[in-house]
Amino acid sequence: MTGGHGWRTARALRLPEPDDVVTIKEADDCYGLGDIRMRLTVVGNGRPVHDGAEWVQVEGIELCHDDSEIEPRSALVRAAALVR
Repeated sequence: MTGGHGWRTARALRLPEPDDVVTIKEADDCYGLGDIRMRLTVVGNGRPVHDGAEWVQVEGIELCHDDSEIEPRSALVRAAALVR
């Protein structure tokens, strides 16, 4: 492939990993209706992510401000917003 693009693990792309807690801003959630704080369980559907991807699917547990669990949640998030 040209331009250095290929399929890589979320870790290789410096994306969060399962058990990481992230806050996703409304503007970075494809279908956003407010900010989301969540503990991730899956990043990129558990498969390699294309290193040129604009959006990454994440799944996790939505959290309250005190870290108590609300419910399972998934989101399509702007990849650049997730890079650590």
